[in-house]
Amino acid sequence: MSIKDKFTSDEWFKVMTGPGRAGAAVMAASPSGLTGLIAEARAISDATRESVSAATRTPLL
Repeated sequence: MSIKDKFTSDEWFKVMTGPGRAGAAVMAASPSGLTGLIAEARAISDATRESVSAATRTPLL
């Protein structure tokens, strides 16, 4: 049984889209032009990549 099987399809959608939506909310909270958007997107991407490759990652990652 995979971790995905523990969620309904609606719950799984929220789990999968939650981090991106949270990142979008952070970027929208403090608009700083195109350069700022690119920097925020890169920071979110780097944090996600670091979390996925960490030795102590959770099963959801």
